[in-house]
Amino acid sequence: MLLRRKIALMIVAAGSLVLQAFTVMAAEPTRFCGGAYAASQKYWEARSPRLASVQSHLPSAKRRTSGNIVSLGYARDSKGTVIHQAEFDRHFAHIFGKSTTTGYGRKLRGAWPSGAATSWELAAKQGRKNLSECVVDGKDPAICLGIPSGKINVSSLGHHGTWAILDPKSLKGAGERACIVYDVMFSSNFDFKGLDGKLPGLTNAPAKTAAPPDHLCQGRNRLINDGRVFSTRLGFTDAGGSPTAAAVRVMNQFRNDMFRYDCAGDGSATNNEYLTEMRAVDPNGWSEVIKRGVWYRLEHELVLNTRYETVNNLQSGTSSKVWLYRHSDNALLKTYGRDNSFTFDANRDGRAELYPLLPRTGPDQNITGIFLSIQQGGNLSGKGPWKLDHVIALRDFGLFLK
Repeated sequence: MLLRRKIALMIVAAGSLVLQAFTVMAAEPTRFCGGAYAASQKYWEARSPRLASVQSHLPSAKRRTSGNIVSLGYARDSKGTVIHQAEFDRHFAHIFGKSTTTGYGRKLRGAWPSGAATSWELAAKQGRKNLSECVVDGKDPAICLGIPSGKINVSSLGHHGTWAILDPKSLKGAGERACIVYDVMFSSNFDFKGLDGKLPGLTNAPAKTAAPPDHLCQGRNRLINDGRVFSTRLGFTDAGGSPTAAAVRVMNQFRNDMFRYDCAGDGSATNNEYLTEMRAVDPNGWSEVIKRGVWYRLEHELVLNTRYETVNNLQSGTSSKVWLYRHSDNALLKTYGRDNSFTFDANRDGRAELYPLLPRTGPDQNITGIFLSIQQGGNLSGKGPWKLDHVIALRDFGLFLK
């Protein structure tokens, strides 16, 4: 009788495990970016390292706890220099590896681009400042951008790099449309108020070539991007003065030689930093859908243009869209985007004008990888003291190409 009871309990337990496994599997997404990309079509992904491995890379004397996230200490000395720069350099090697077979990245299909130095990055290393491995809620390894406290220059609040993941030519023409997926969390002490930030997107920037700048003037000089290099970024912004919530948007930085802008140097061009950005936002207005201390999954698709002229403002056959999910239950919170056009919203007279969305000048320019741009910026003038000292966490990157 006792043996039968044990067998029965084992059967019940096994059935429960199968049901749990089925439930977990059912909760996992099988398609991405509006259903256009199946899980089996993923070409590259970022592996999650073991928790013990990440913890071993975080010396106890050099750790920093920000809300619910532990990462390297990102404090700066009186000269503004990161105190633990050597540790950040080591973390760069842990994350990006020393060859195409090391680091977080894992190629699933296709070929590495010629000259690829590591699993993510090419030869150029840009903006390596305060990006490190980290642990969220004591259990989730991630990659974190730590934001130092104190009044510092906005340019010190970001990490910008260009990573060519795959060679589209090895994928028989793939790269005219792509979907990037990743998880993001803002630390439980994050202060969104008055701030404006950027998250990773897609790019075609080759080795040693930076993605296009998000401004048009450098002093009196007009910066021209003719479309040979383009990028996208997702963004978050204070949508209503709340320190605990923000809205998400899409920003694209493409060719800007189809319109004129006078870099007069007389103060009239001071708000040109937004001029090269295509803004795709909720048509019903900003919505505070991002909360701090919560994992979200962002999915972003870019479809490249099939037309290359700008004179007649014809539809270009391109689009850029975003989907925002709550990770815990896979609930779709927001989706929106733009087809064929963007708003040029910072003209000298403040009027928003419509321009064709033309990211490239020819069909040979394809999406080749991820623009790992993470930045915290914005104008805090009149909004009180800087309330930084917080962290942005990212994990589980995936890249789908068509």
